[in-house]
Amino acid sequence: MNIVNGFVVDRSAGARIPGTRAFVALAAEPLVEPQDNSPSSPSSQPSNNQPSSGLPKIESLKGEDAFRNFLNQDDRLTMVKFYSPRCKSCQKFGMQYKRIGKEIGELTSRNSDGTESTVREGEIRMAEMEYGTNKEFCKSLGITKLPSVHFYSNGKLVDGFPCGPKKIGKLLDKLTMYRSMTPTELEFEADMNQGSALGDSVLETLNQGLNIEVTDKPTLNSF
Repeated sequence: MNIVNGFVVDRSAGARIPGTRAFVALAAEPLVEPQDNSPSSPSSQPSNNQPSSGLPKIESLKGEDAFRNFLNQDDRLTMVKFYSPRCKSCQKFGMQYKRIGKEIGELTSRNSDGTESTVREGEIRMAEMEYGTNKEFCKSLGITKLPSVHFYSNGKLVDGFPCGPKKIGKLLDKLTMYRSMTPTELEFEADMNQGSALGDSVLETLNQGLNIEVTDKPTLNSF
């Protein structure tokens, strides 16, 4: 694929992949932390052409119940970041994560009475979970490196991988691909992921039988 006029072009198909202009700008431009009280001026309009004023809504999840409830609230593609506040890579990636939310996520504004109003529904839903206060649950989800990102659809895990700030391109490629999929295709991806997870579980059981030590402390990415 090549980038032409801000779009990703599949030469083999001779067609542009929609919804990628904002991602090209995101990967190419310096990252700026969004200001809480004044909307930033993004390099391009969100893909749904709605106003970009407002702050990205990134739900902070605490505990398994909150996590499961959040996934089941909506059938939109959901992205969850796992991080540690003491991890420098997590801090840098956090700024990139917010910019993705600014481009295609849900935007909200705060009213004078302290309540929030939705400015834009967004194509995807975004959340984050701090590893240290949710250690056992994060371990059960297979989190071994920080920061990491998981994609979910209809409560099912579609994909998950470590994602330091230098690997933002991989995340944007995945996000573009999953946004273009139908619910049926995403469900198929989730089922494939579950099959792979089962294989990993069997391998871990075999390793334990061979007395191979497996650490439960996540690795903080330096990339």
